[in-house]
Amino acid sequence: IIFRNQPPSTSAADFFEFVKRFDPDVDLDAIEKGDVLHPFRREADAPHVASRGEQATGGKKELSDQFRWGRVWHTDLVGSKKTKVPNVVSAFHFLECPKDGGGDTIYANMEMAYAMLPPELKKTVDQLQCVYDNDLNSLFNFQLASDGFTRLGPFPNPGEEDQVIRSLVRRDKDTKRKRMYFTPVRFNRFEGWSTEESWEFMAYIFHTYVNTPTNSACIQWRDGDVAVFNNHALIHTSTPWELYKGKNRAFRLTFLNSKKMFEDDEELSTKSELSELPLL
Repeated sequence: IIFRNQPPSTSAADFFEFVKRFDPDVDLDAIEKGDVLHPFRREADAPHVASRGEQATGGKKELSDQFRWGRVWHTDLVGSKKTKVPNVVSAFHFLECPKDGGGDTIYANMEMAYAMLPPELKKTVDQLQCVYDNDLNSLFNFQLASDGFTRLGPFPNPGEEDQVIRSLVRRDKDTKRKRMYFTPVRFNRFEGWSTEESWEFMAYIFHTYVNTPTNSACIQWRDGDVAVFNNHALIHTSTPWELYKGKNRAFRLTFLNSKKMFEDDEELSTKSELSELPLL
C-alpha cells in the first residue's frame, strides 16, 4: 500500500505508530523490550525506525558494494538467526527522492509465483530446506550475478559456517496459502544438494516464475511517499545506488516485530503444549 504526499515533517515515532496498525499480531512486548530488528542507524525518538540515505549515514558504507552497482533481490530477515519467522510488515517513508529518478523499488509476488508452479514442481519445493549463511563475510561481501539474484559467493569455508536451516515453502496460518520464503544474499544450498545444484534450480524458479512481467512491478517513489508492504509475500530490490550518486535521497524504514507464526509452527507449538499436560 502506498500513501502519497505524506508530510516529511512527520516524526519517526508517528511513522512507527502508524505502521503498527498493519499487523494484528504486532509484538508489543518485543518492541517495549527494545528488540530492534534493523541493523542501521536508529532514530532518537523511535529506535525501531532507521534513517537511510547518504546524509543519514554521512556517506559511511553500511552494506555490501553490491547495492551500489547492481540490484539485490531480497526478503527482509529471511534466513536470519535473529528471528525464525521474518517480520510480516516492512515500511518506508521517503522524505526526499532524486528529482530526475533513481532509487526505485521492484517488487515480485512469491505467493503468486508458488501458485504458478506446476504440480510436480510444487511437490519438489515443498520438501526443500534452505541452508542460510550468517557469517559476517557472507553478509557484507556477497556478490551476485548480473540478474541481482544468483549468489556467486563468497561462501564460508568448512568449519567456519554460521548457518541456519529454514523451509523454502511455508503456509500462512490466516490465509492458508503457501508461499516461498527466500533471500539470495544468505542462501548457500538446499539440505542434501550441492551449492551448484541448488543455485541452478533457484535461478530457474526466479527467472521462470518470480521475476516475470505479470508477477512484478516497479514503483517510482516521490517525496512524501509512505509504503507498507507484506514482507511474507513479496521479494524486492532497489535500483543501484550509483544511478543517483550525489543526489539527495533520504528515507526511513522499519521492520515491525510480529508474533505471527506459520501454520505448521502453530501446530507444532500446540502439540508441544499438549505433550506437557499431565496424563489423566
